[in-house]
Amino acid sequence: RQVVLSGTAAAIEGAERAFAAEDIATRRLRTSHAFHSPLMAPAADALAAFLDELPLREARLDVWGNTDAALLPSPPDEVRRVLARHLTSPVRFREQIDAMHTAGVRTFVEVGAGHTLTGLVEQILEDRPHTAVALERPGVHGVTGLHS
Repeated sequence: RQVVLSGTAAAIEGAERAFAAEDIATRRLRTSHAFHSPLMAPAADALAAFLDELPLREARLDVWGNTDAALLPSPPDEVRRVLARHLTSPVRFREQIDAMHTAGVRTFVEVGAGHTLTGLVEQILEDRPHTAVALERPGVHGVTGLHS
């Protein structure tokens, strides 16, 4: 039901014009950078260098990545590679949620500001069995939401 484009201001303006010509509604998101696009390559390189210095060990829980819509690999060096690539890769959120549900995940908890992703999970899974909860909702601090 929605697609997020990322690119230069000129490219986004061109896309907006093309969509308008086809009577397709658009809404520009306010972001500081062109996340999940090749324009983030310098930041991805810096993140990779930072991650190389972190002592990582294999995860004890399943961790899903939304650029591959799959479980993150176990070897720490592969985790570093996937995380650094995340800045320049498209997000495959719908595919990730579908894959998680197919794998048996039924509880989705949004941690962080807002509840946008919880709404997207609801749209994606519709009437399939699941529970989706945002810890931080309007008027409810995240810690309070965790305890409620």
